[in-house]
Amino acid sequence: MPHSLRLHYLAFAAVVALSTVAAVAQAQPVEAAAVPMAVLPGPSVACPHPHNVTLTPSGAPTPDLREFPANSNVGGSVWNQTVFNKHFGHTFRFEQPKGDCCQYSPGVLTVTYKALDGGGVGSSSSSNDGGGAVHKGLSVPGAYGYIFGNAPVATGTVVTKTYTIPAGIMASGKVSLYAQDDTAVVSATLRISGCCVTPTRPE
Repeated sequence: MPHSLRLHYLAFAAVVALSTVAAVAQAQPVEAAAVPMAVLPGPSVACPHPHNVTLTPSGAPTPDLREFPANSNVGGSVWNQTVFNKHFGHTFRFEQPKGDCCQYSPGVLTVTYKALDGGGVGSSSSSNDGGGAVHKGLSVPGAYGYIFGNAPVATGTVVTKTYTIPAGIMASGKVSLYAQDDTAVVSATLRISGCCVTPTRPE
């Protein structure tokens, strides 16, 4: 084959080969890049079986002594006591809901206190008394503190405090209220709420 014809043949073959490759590449399906799907919040669903109870004790306080700090001496507690130097304790007890997959929400403990021995900061008086929720001998973080703010207080001063009780403690079926010795607990209320999938657990 003459040299010029050989060059034309090779050029033609190269063009055909490139066209074939391009056609094959164009025919191949192109995979879309993987795009992570956003998880969007769905519409809220009402609880099928809500569990709501409000406890307001009226009888004598019933402290579970295992729940209170050592040497707290809460035996014989009374509501709205009039004598200072006497600690107060009461344990709210409540039944667990009987359905399936029940979960408690944080509880709300509301307590009204009265100062029995007024005084200034640093004095042995109601001013530095602590109160709130305790659990297994320890104060519950965020639900216990100075009743009168560790500030001067006058005898007879009344304050109402509200504490949030963690859901884990609510699930134990009891919440204990404690107040130190120069303060009366006039009243207390515990609001309980939760949700169950079924109203009762199948036998």
